[in-house]
Amino acid sequence: MSRHTFEAETLEAAKQKVREAFPGGGVTVVSADRVGRPAGVPGFTKQLFAKPRYEIVVDVEDELVPAHLFAEDSSGLYALLTAEDAADGHDPEPARDPFGAVIGNLHALADLDDEPASVSPLEPAGFEQLFTSRAELLARTVQVPVISKRAGDLVVVVGRPDDAVQAVKALSRSGRYAELRPAGSAALRGAEPVSDRRGALTARAAAVERDRPVYVAYGAGIGGTVDLDDISPDQLWLAVDASAKPDDTAAWAAPLIRRYDVEGLIVSGVSATLSPATVNLLNVPVGYVDGKPADAPRL
Repeated sequence: MSRHTFEAETLEAAKQKVREAFPGGGVTVVSADRVGRPAGVPGFTKQLFAKPRYEIVVDVEDELVPAHLFAEDSSGLYALLTAEDAADGHDPEPARDPFGAVIGNLHALADLDDEPASVSPLEPAGFEQLFTSRAELLARTVQVPVISKRAGDLVVVVGRPDDAVQAVKALSRSGRYAELRPAGSAALRGAEPVSDRRGALTARAAAVERDRPVYVAYGAGIGGTVDLDDISPDQLWLAVDASAKPDDTAAWAAPLIRRYDVEGLIVSGVSATLSPATVNLLNVPVGYVDGKPADAPRL
């Protein structure tokens, strides 16, 4: 058994590379991950517009012949064996899709419409029986997320206005200082708001000059619409109050979770409630609790 890695800009393209390399089957998918922006891309502009990439790791039976040596054409070995099978009355066995059990399950568990979020590698054997819900997937495979501190990175923290502002202030004080900007219904004295692509690029450029990240406190109202397409953040976090009613939190948070790749939760108010674990209903890993790094991705 040998292990091979295939990478592409989309998950479907990476799957196609595997199929083209080993069209005859015998492939076991070990993991499917979004690997983020390519490492070592120089320059702020290139980093800003670099696309995330997807990586598939597969185990292949040693006796399999790579596709470039076993081409499906009219004169090659493939045609000869196919003709012999037909003469013996055997139909070629349909190739088994090695991606169905792993990638299909990733889509279902992560509740995503297109590409899956980053998922830790899992043992392939019995994968479809391992997890029955996204909550179990988070508990078993996701580590505590960490907010970006890279210069020029734009991190948006969405929450009720006061929660979002307090979250970015606490995170900036606890580690590397950041450029703080408001957005939506949030307000920060003396800070220029980020409301569109131009404002986001201006904030990024200023942060690069000062060797800092940008933390944007985005105030969201219950039932309000949050559109981050123009801002294009490097990370999106949700600032949630554990003492708030779960339905009130879900009213603004659930649409964001369905639409965007949410990095994690910044949870406050844990000591003000007897049931802080209700934030786990969002099925997003917890990164920070009351201003400090979380011990686990779930409360």
